[in-house]
Amino acid sequence: MSGQPDSGSQALELQVLRAAKAHFEEELLGLAGVHGLGIGYKQVDGKPARQLALVALVECKVGQSQLDPRCPVPERLRA
Repeated sequence: MSGQPDSGSQALELQVLRAAKAHFEEELLGLAGVHGLGIGYKQVDGKPARQLALVALVECKVGQSQLDPRCPVPERLRA
């Protein structure tokens, strides 16, 4: 095994992420500082992980303490 997901499971994961992107896009684009939403690899400590995720595109990434507490970008989305 190569440790890589097989193409069938990756295709299913992409399908789920596309549906989630369509569902949450308007809400997330309404948050201060969010300029786009895409599908890409999750970043952990500034390095790409092997996990696909929805990626919020922001003008300038700031620390948690600098986010507006009224509208932070959530770490996890729940339907």
